[in-house]
Amino acid sequence: MELKIEIPERLPPVKADPAALPLVVTNLLTNAFKYTKDGGAVALGAVKLPDGRVEIYVRDSGIGIAPAEQEKIFSGYYRTEAGKRAAKGFGVGLALSRMILEAHGSTLALDSAAGKGSRFSFLLDPYA
Repeated sequence: MELKIEIPERLPPVKADPAALPLVVTNLLTNAFKYTKDGGAVALGAVKLPDGRVEIYVRDSGIGIAPAEQEKIFSGYYRTEAGKRAAKGFGVGLALSRMILEAHGSTLALDSAAGKGSRFSFLLDPYA
């Protein structure tokens, strides 16, 4: 499996809890590796947006998530059938990640399709 780091050398500091934010990133990376088959790719990236915010994302070439199940995976204790077949888990990580990000004034966004991989992302405000 290939891990790509797509983070520029210079990003502005962001407003974030240094204890909580790593939990979110770790959960997203763990899920990406868990649901991506051998030979696939996972990327961790960040980009400064024109409005000054920083977008952080995790992208994978894994099993993906059907549109009908995308909101359900954030509810807690929910796992897709394909996810249950692919790996073990409790289904709480994304719900916790979303709560942490909402406490930061952000949200956890998802762009995915079954069999096409997933891209989870969130925005953080610059530290003024």
